[in-house]
Amino acid sequence: MRAILLAPVDLLWNGGIGTYVKAASETHAEAGDKSNDAIRVDGGDLRVRCVGEGGNLGFTQRGRIEYAVDGGRINTDFIDNSAGVDTSDHEVNLKILLDRVVADGDLTGKQRNESAGVDDRRGRRVGAARQLRAEPRPRERREERALPAARARAVDGAPGVRGAARPRAWRRCRRRAR
Repeated sequence: MRAILLAPVDLLWNGGIGTYVKAASETHAEAGDKSNDAIRVDGGDLRVRCVGEGGNLGFTQRGRIEYAVDGGRINTDFIDNSAGVDTSDHEVNLKILLDRVVADGDLTGKQRNESAGVDDRRGRRVGAARQLRAEPRPRERREERALPAARARAVDGAPGVRGAARPRAWRRCRRRAR
């Protein structure tokens, strides 16, 4: 798994559970996922061009910033995985709403779960909402080309960002900004 994370590829797809990328300035304990300590890598060491996420928390926030400052293309996990999160939210909220009906004996737990599940109509609504939220992204991508130096300064001043990762990221951003 560690070799896959460090492979020189176009796309790294994180579709699972676990924090696989941290910043060089972070410890494995700060990443908060002990089960992946042995395979976790630093954002600055990734050689992938782009990251897509179908899971949550694959990168620590500082790891995400370190990778992006080094030129990697990445959205926040809540954008890439927004349909999954939104679908889950709909299901959970419906189950909570129907819990009272189950408690009153007018609906079984099984019926509640079937009613709260994703049907075609709910799936289309979630898909349409995700499309509307994704539309501004191309404009933001064009504008962000002018921001690497500012981003590096933000990383440089971020709490807990220290050590060798800071100067390396800063030098790379300064070169790209010229």
